[in-house]
Amino acid sequence: MIAAWAALLVGTSCATARQSESAAIFASPSKYVDQHVVVCGYLSGVSNILQTRGDVDKGLSILIGEELAPRVRRLSQRTRACLRGKIEHVGCGSGSVICTDWAYEYAIRVNRIL
Repeated sequence: MIAAWAALLVGTSCATARQSESAAIFASPSKYVDQHVVVCGYLSGVSNILQTRGDVDKGLSILIGEELAPRVRRLSQRTRACLRGKIEHVGCGSGSVICTDWAYEYAIRVNRIL
C-alpha cells in the first residue's frame, strides 16, 4: 500500500514538474532553441501543440518524422500529450515564411511521444 502511494506521489510530482517546465517553454521558446526538452500540452491537429486546450496564443508547431507521424495521427484532436524533442526556430508565426500547417514561430522536432 505504501509503495503504491509513493508511486502515485512521484507520478503526480513528475506531471506537475512537466507542466511548469512546459509553461516556461511555451512562454519563451526562443530561450530553448537547440535544446532537448519535454513539452506537454494539447494537440491541435497533427501540426501544432497548445499549452492549454483552446488557447491558440501559446503553442509550438510540431516537426515529426515519418516513423512517429502515424502515432500522432491516431491521437485525437485536443488530446493531451507529452512530446520529447529539440526546439527549433521555423519562422511561421511572423509571416516571414509561408507555412501551410504550422502556426508558430518555434517548433519542437519530436523524437519521442511520451
